[in-house]
Amino acid sequence: MEAPRLSRMTAVLARGPDRPNGDIGRGLEIELCLGARGQVEASSAGEAPWRVRRFWPDRGDWHGELVAIDGGWGIRGTRGDDEPVWELHGGIMRPGEYLTLVGPDDAELLFRIVNVETVS
Repeated sequence: MEAPRLSRMTAVLARGPDRPNGDIGRGLEIELCLGARGQVEASSAGEAPWRVRRFWPDRGDWHGELVAIDGGWGIRGTRGDDEPVWELHGGIMRPGEYLTLVGPDDAELLFRIVNVETVS
């Protein structure tokens, strides 16, 4: 059985409210531990948070962290605990798969995973 590995997953915007055809210049990079099939390995989460970077050309980079929420995962900014949490929906993290971010206002952004690489 392969041990979970710290990976960097990159996903680009496939569809959003103001971008119905997506935008490959907008996306997310998430560092997280993945199992052999690409599933998130919650048991491998350490004390250090799993980092998230949103790249959005007209807004600059935004930094956050992946957090456990009610049986799933969310993304929260690193400015403080009062930052809103965006729910992350998606099961397998490998190229070609999709994930959805749902904001506190129920806005949805669909992302397509384009790369997963081991970082340690």
